[in-house]
Amino acid sequence: MIMKHIYFLIIPIMFLIGCSPSDSSKLNEDIKNLKISLDSLKTLNQINDKTLDSLNEVNKLKEEQLLQYQHALDSLKKNFQEEESGK
Repeated sequence: MIMKHIYFLIIPIMFLIGCSPSDSSKLNEDIKNLKISLDSLKTLNQINDKTLDSLNEVNKLKEEQLLQYQHALDSLKKNFQEEESGK
């Protein structure tokens, strides 16, 4: 996902480098803004990664809980069947 955003940054940088503007301060300002945008995207990517890790951890805990419930249900079914066959 971050690669898509990086491409949107690389293309304008290549365009700016390929052009020879008469005002180098404008070019420097544009490059500075692009670097800030890239840093923001990196930060957002790190936040997204942390969120995904948290969601994966919660999902793992829920799966473990579901497995425990499944074992308890299987045990109850087995006990019920034993009671039914014993009658």
